[in-house]
Amino acid sequence: MPNIWYDVSAVTDVRPMITLFSREDRRRILYGSDGVDAMYFHGQYAAMGRAWQYVDVSRFNLQFPHCDGRPILAIYEQLLSMKHAAEIAQWSKDDIQDLFWRNAVAALGVRFGDDAAPAPLASERSQATYARAKQLIPGGTQLLSKRPEMFAPGLWPTYACEARGCEVIDLDERRFIDMTTSGIGSCLLGYADPDVTAAVQRRIALGSMSTLNAAEEVELAELLIELHPWAEQVRYARSGGESMAIAVRIARAATGRDKIAFCGYHGWSDWYLAANMNPARASDRLQGHLLPGLAPNGVPRGLAGTALPFTYNRLQELEQLVTRHGSELAAVVMEPTRSADPELGFLEGVRELCDR
Repeated sequence: MPNIWYDVSAVTDVRPMITLFSREDRRRILYGSDGVDAMYFHGQYAAMGRAWQYVDVSRFNLQFPHCDGRPILAIYEQLLSMKHAAEIAQWSKDDIQDLFWRNAVAALGVRFGDDAAPAPLASERSQATYARAKQLIPGGTQLLSKRPEMFAPGLWPTYACEARGCEVIDLDERRFIDMTTSGIGSCLLGYADPDVTAAVQRRIALGSMSTLNAAEEVELAELLIELHPWAEQVRYARSGGESMAIAVRIARAATGRDKIAFCGYHGWSDWYLAANMNPARASDRLQGHLLPGLAPNGVPRGLAGTALPFTYNRLQELEQLVTRHGSELAAVVMEPTRSADPELGFLEGVRELCDR
């Protein structure tokens, strides 16, 4: 119900604050102080049906022989509960600014000064942030797969301020259902899964980094091998590109060979981009492998001729590579399937060539 707004004035219990800050639309929560009688008493509110009253040391004979019995002003209790709730709900600095004034400014259409600029139109905040990013970050993003130009230049939402389940909220408060990559395929349980969040918070509270190893990596390795009985050991990597670089190095080390036959996209490592190191400046050899036009700038020239592409579902192309370079091939790198189904016999044929 998008027309519901929340006013946190006079709420001094952290528990409803946590629920509100964690579960509801944080762009519709307004700071309120009830700067009349309510904030001048000492104590805490208690709900009494439709009415309310406050616990005040001057109204009740409260005895605290072991400490100072005077409660702090309710306004400070409210701010303290808001602070704790915001930390638990993992609010950003922008979220807190929104709570204290931006949400009210947006709701009431406030303008500052006679010559104040009009409020930004939808998507302007996201696009303005991306324009800043392109001045500070090579390519604008840390991951090529998240670059807005890959989808809809000038229109793609670019930045998320919140993501829960399958829903993403951008900087301009627009809500989207994520039907693209779901965190580049990593969020199998959806965004902000409560069990995952609780586990991460527990680990952070215990210290997330140390000179010593984390015992959990052994437990995870055992679980992964149980789930994938074809594997004998586990090596962790931070990204798909890094895992592919590790796999190629292992294949080259195990075989003593340098050349790799591949199809599809496998990152930006030297071994892969070497496919475009053509002395005669031939056409883009990565054309048709998801991302064309990847320049091999900075790749050692000695890697020229070590990355040999073939087309998915064209077994004869791989057969030609094996015939020409079979004794020099360390591995065949490919995905079993991506955007097209394998034709009958294709995967079996690749497997037979590799075995041979």
